[in-house]
Amino acid sequence: MTAEAKQSSPNIKTIPRAKPTPNRRHKHLTVRQLVEGYLDSRTDLEAETLYSYRKRLERYIYPRLGDVSIHKLTAPQIQEAYTDIVKNGGSGSKPLSSRTLKNAHTPFNSALRRAEKQRIISYNPASGIELPRYTPVRAQALELSEMRRLLLAIEALEDSDIRMALLIAVFTGLRRAEICGLTWGAIDLHRSMLSVRQSFKCITGEEARYGKLKTRSSERNMYMSADLVSALRQHKEDQYHTLRKVGIVQASDTAVVLWRNSPMPPNSLTKQVRNLFDEIGLLDFGIHSLRHTQATYLLLNNVPVNVVQERLGHASATTTLDVYGHVIAGQDEIAAETFQDVIHSIQKVNARRRKRGTGPKTEILE
Repeated sequence: MTAEAKQSSPNIKTIPRAKPTPNRRHKHLTVRQLVEGYLDSRTDLEAETLYSYRKRLERYIYPRLGDVSIHKLTAPQIQEAYTDIVKNGGSGSKPLSSRTLKNAHTPFNSALRRAEKQRIISYNPASGIELPRYTPVRAQALELSEMRRLLLAIEALEDSDIRMALLIAVFTGLRRAEICGLTWGAIDLHRSMLSVRQSFKCITGEEARYGKLKTRSSERNMYMSADLVSALRQHKEDQYHTLRKVGIVQASDTAVVLWRNSPMPPNSLTKQVRNLFDEIGLLDFGIHSLRHTQATYLLLNNVPVNVVQERLGHASATTTLDVYGHVIAGQDEIAAETFQDVIHSIQKVNARRRKRGTGPKTEILE
């Protein structure tokens, strides 16, 4: 039937599209109940991820919006809450970073988005919310003088496991959970290779256990320097004898770094390192600073960004540049001067050729 025929036919009526209506069975549902139900259903997520989601929601979202009915929740209400979170949500009512707010917003928005798809609510009021623009914080690396002080302190440590953990952090830039998750089966001393395949996680109220890495790209193989291989070889031998005295057989699944003959929990490692750093006057640094330090000095020494990315286990070079782009930007003057030296060397060659009468009459580079 043609368009003209449709318009002239008296039997054809335009049926208005029905607007989605909320499911009234959930009319008393609050924001907290909705989001918690959503998180309970996410069996695909790691326990640590769920814990971090709930921790941020309890601290930032629920106090402001948790008891609000999901059918009365509005976009301006959420925007006002987010403004207050950014302004007063930090420790001591200080401003909160935009990144922390985004991490709290993610599970909240996901729960509302699914509720919209399931027609529990007619629309997702968080879909049009404007989040503060995230500005990456510049990673702070240790100065060379501070590194010398730290290496002397590491060498003097009596606790061989803390000493080994720090050396691994210095030479590889591994995350603390990755260091604690290393077993001897992941260390190939003959080939000087280290494999990162798991992490060791400690969640409040639960038993510490091995788990998945932060991202798929976190799985990686790394070449180890001769100094690190030597330290690991000595540590393995010492650990073998120590465990043997208490009737424990060192095996491929034995953790490289132990705490009371069990894998060292990341929080314990952080605390021990924090104490050491305080003792030697490195008050603004922690174990993660060693990761930043490795990346910074690799980039300053012209190691390609993609190589640094792979060593750090970043998902992409973009992530590496977001965190360490200021390091490369600082090399811009050196790059300009380096290329100028190249041009000068070419011009000198051309000048010598002109004197001999063998060079071109017109020099483009001049």
